Amino acid sequence: GIVERSSRYSAVMVVAVALHVHILETEESLQTLSVKSGKDEEAEDTNLIEVVFDGSIYNKYVGYKDELQKSIDRCIELHCQPEHIVEVAKALRRGKNEQERNLLYRRLLKRKIEIKCYSTSDGSGIGAGIVTATATKASLASKTATSGLGEAADVQVLKAE
Repeated sequence: GIVERSSRYSAVMVVAVALHVHILETEESLQTLSVKSGKDEEAEDTNLIEVVFDGSIYNKYVGYKDELQKSIDRCIELHCQPEHIVEVAKALRRGKNEQERNLLYRRLLKRKIEIKCYSTSDGSGIGAGIVTATATKASLASKTATSGLGEAADVQVLKAE
């Protein structure tokens, strides 16, 4: 019915964005690892991506939350196997050179993706806070990179409880 169709459309969009986040976070974790140890971490792990929803359909429509999570899990099962993720990373041409790309691809083959959904009643306020914190962090990183004053201050977004 309508709930299944709506949750499937939403799941595809959520998974597509999460997939890009997963690739970028994996690439960033490799840069951190190479700075600390000079080598790739061998252990398999899971990248948990948390998605917060706001709105009456998600929060009040009986069964929608469960159907959406089921649709997301199914989409991951079908389209986010490590081999598929590597193909997406190749299409995005991530990595500065062939060595970095190969390291990223090897790491993506060992790293799984998991998406968990949560609800909030103040999505606009939280979203505005996240955008502000992200922009501030990017601005600080940009200023630090150009001024040579050291590491940028970390900006943390606190979860609303």
